[in-house]
Amino acid sequence: MNWKEDAAYLRSIRPYILLSVYLFCATAALGFVASVRNPDLAAAYVGDVAEKLQ
Repeated sequence: MNWKEDAAYLRSIRPYILLSVYLFCATAALGFVASVRNPDLAAAYVGDVAEKLQ
């Protein structure tokens, strides 16, 4: 594949890339808002993740 084909492929999947970026940003914002509104819940989630990573 050359760079023109690569660019054409990326243009063809642009809606999916934009949707993925939008969903990532939206869920990150929701997670931030949830952790600000309820810090105890956020601490519990962080503790659970830390426990699983050990």
